[in-house]
This record gives sequence, C-alpha cells and structure tokens, in this order.
Amino acid sequence: MITATLIGRTIQDGYSYHGQPVTLDTKLSLFFPNPGLLGRHPDRREQYERITLGHLVEMSAGFDWREFYDDDMSNSSFLPMLYLKGHGDMPSFALSQKLSSQGPGEQWNYSGGNANIMMGVLRKIHGESGVDANEFPKKLLFDELGLEGARVEQDGSGNFVGSPYVYMTTRDMAKVGQLYLQGGIWNGKRLLPERWTDEAQELVPTVFKKSTTVDYIAKLGAPSRRIFWLNRDIHRDDGKLRDENGEKVLYPREMPEAPGDLYFAAGHYGQVIAIVPSQNLIIARTGYDTKYWDHIQPLTVKALSCLVDGYKPNPVKTLVPPSAGPKKSTLRSMFDFVRSIPDILTTLNYSRVTGLAASSIAKEMCSFSYVSGAAATIPERRRKEAYFERSGMPSFALSMMTGDLEFDVDDAQKRISVRQYTKVSIARGSMTVKKLVREVRAELSSDPRIGCRLL
Repeated sequence: MITATLIGRTIQDGYSYHGQPVTLDTKLSLFFPNPGLLGRHPDRREQYERITLGHLVEMSAGFDWREFYDDDMSNSSFLPMLYLKGHGDMPSFALSQKLSSQGPGEQWNYSGGNANIMMGVLRKIHGESGVDANEFPKKLLFDELGLEGARVEQDGSGNFVGSPYVYMTTRDMAKVGQLYLQGGIWNGKRLLPERWTDEAQELVPTVFKKSTTVDYIAKLGAPSRRIFWLNRDIHRDDGKLRDENGEKVLYPREMPEAPGDLYFAAGHYGQVIAIVPSQNLIIARTGYDTKYWDHIQPLTVKALSCLVDGYKPNPVKTLVPPSAGPKKSTLRSMFDFVRSIPDILTTLNYSRVTGLAASSIAKEMCSFSYVSGAAATIPERRRKEAYFERSGMPSFALSMMTGDLEFDVDDAQKRISVRQYTKVSIARGSMTVKKLVREVRAELSSDPRIGCRLL
C-alpha cells in the first residue's frame, strides 16, 4: 500500500519521465524496455508492452508470480526474491518472471514482485528529476506527514523494497490511514490524485473475470484497486450464493459484523491500518501473529463500541465467506497435522539446502539492530535475546531456536556471526537439522541505508 501511495504522490506532483507525464496509463516498457523475461520469452513482447503502471498497482500485470511465505516455500517466487538470487536487484528479478499469454488486465494475482517493480520505476522517475534516489519516499510522503522514524530498506542495487521492509511506528501508520480518510488531503494540501482514495475503496476489476477463481479470492481476501483489502461482497454471475436482494454472490464479505465500508492495509504477520469512513475511524495495529486476519473484525467492533455511543455490531449475515470454512474438531486438526509432516520436513530441508534460513536470519537481525543504530545500546549479556526479540523472523524459525546457539557480535567490523545447531521435535519423533544455519555473516556499512548481505 505504501508503494502504491508513492505512485499516487508522484502522479499528483506532476513528475514526468523522458518527457512524458507519469500517469497510471504510462507503459512499464518506458522504464524497462528490455527486461529479463523477454530474453527467455521473446514471444511475450506484445503482452509486455501493454503493461501499465495501473496494472502493477491493481496486481493484474500478468506475471507468473507465486506469493508464498509459509507454505509451499519451494514453489515461492517471493522468498527467492527477498533472500536468495533475487535480493541483489529485486525489480530485475521480478521482471525476469514469465508473463502469461493472456497479458495484463485479465487476472488478479497478488505480487510482491509488482511492488518492487514499482519501486524500480519510482527510482528512475525521481533520479531523472534530480531528486536523490535514496530520498524520494521521505520527500514525497514521510516529510509531508511528519513521519520522522519511517524508513524503507533497499536491496543490493539500491532499489527500495516495496513489498515488505517498510518500517513505521503505530502512530505513523495511523497518519497514513488519516491521509486516506481525509481524501488524500493533508494540512490543506492535496497529496494524492482526486479519486485515488475513492478507488482505494473499489474492487479490482479483474475479480469480476472468471480467470480469477473464488478459491484464490478466499485465500487472500477481497482486493482494492490501491492495494488495500475490502469488507465487501463480490457479485459475479457464476456466484453460487444469493444475497437478500436475490443477486448472485461469488464471495460474501469476510467480516459481516464490521461496517461494510471498512477497508484496510495488512502487512506481513499483523501490521494493520484499518479505515472506516462512515465512522471517521482509523485503527493502527502492530504485532507478530500469523492469524492476525481473524482479529481485524473483533478489533474494529470493539473500537467502535468504545468510541461511538450506542454502536452495535451489524447482525451476522447468513452468507459465510468460503475462507471461513467449517470448524475442525480437535481430532480432525490432529489428523491434518500428521498428514502435513512430510510437507513440514520438505520445507525445513528446502530452507537448509538453499540457504534461505541463514539468509533470512542475517537479514532480519541486521534490519532491526545495526541498521537502526540500536546495537550499541544493548548490554553485552542481552545481545542474543535482544536480536531475536527484534528480529521478526518467521515463526517457524523462532520455534526451532534452542539454547544451543553460538552468537558473536564484532562491533569493530560491524559483523554478526551466528552458528545454529538445533533439534526439532515433531509428533513423537525428532529430527536433527544439522547446522541448520551453518554460518551467517552480515557485513554492514556505517551507512544506515545499506542493509546486509550474506557472505
């Protein structure tokens, strides 16, 4: 959502590139005329040259992208971009992915790759305009809203990472929500195009095309045109359900007790900016919770009950979204877990063999400590615990951590070394992931804009 907002700011302030004004209709090929995908798939040039910035913002560019974080890691496009071969230049990695024969505008496919392509585009626009390529998020948005602690990390080539790695305090997150609540105006100045915040409350047009399946929507939610999520019914002529007016519903709104105009941005593992225009309400939440989606409705309802006199939750509708699914018995849950053990073992082995575990630990540690300048404030005896508390590592990695850990911080060399030997208990048995993290060395520059790299 922050990346899309930066696109909106760029359009509103009238920037151009190669003499052409930047709009949502601007072609991606203006910025990247010969991406890696055309070297491998030259037959896709016609489809590629139809992609616009609007397609990127609406997640309908047509790239073959698999946004997996926790399950099916070995087929993920997202994790290799962040931690493996793509981390040196994330826009180029995303632009090397295969493009569908349908081309853009035909299917909704949520993609962190699209977000990083947009950051690559923004870097080119603002670099040409004379703005420091390392400063445009600050100049365009953070300074305007007074977000003093906000920052965005950069990949190995200096591109800002627009998928994860945007850091803000809870109060700063609320300010971004307030900007949208106020229609894109801040202190009397229009920061976003006139209809931008209205479009943030509209469904992505491609959810009305049958190429976007109900199963995919159920997995991710109802998408907005500006990278928010909506609490709205999705009507389509192939819907199996009917609402109170008899209209066909493909996907009922997920949070029926909350207001229908609720829309929200959801960051990985629980960072939420929720906006309820009808109640003039912003809710900002930070956390580390794999099931955070389940808390958005109760949080919204409780906030409104506290702040709005006489507020009562909406009556629960009879239509239940497919994502809710039937409640599982304890026995069924145990059975499903046993069946998933082979997949868990495959995931752990993939993390070990590819170096994903080592790379992600190095990245997260440096992000939250050295880059923010906090290392010097942590007493030596608390170094290990503090790094892990701040790290935000994936929950599967945290669950594997035991006391058998060697940890060394070399302040002079700005280097972190970690050696991990761990045992993971699964059901009645156990397995040893020998040297799960063989050795992590993150060498950091004194420049806080530079992240870390795995040596």
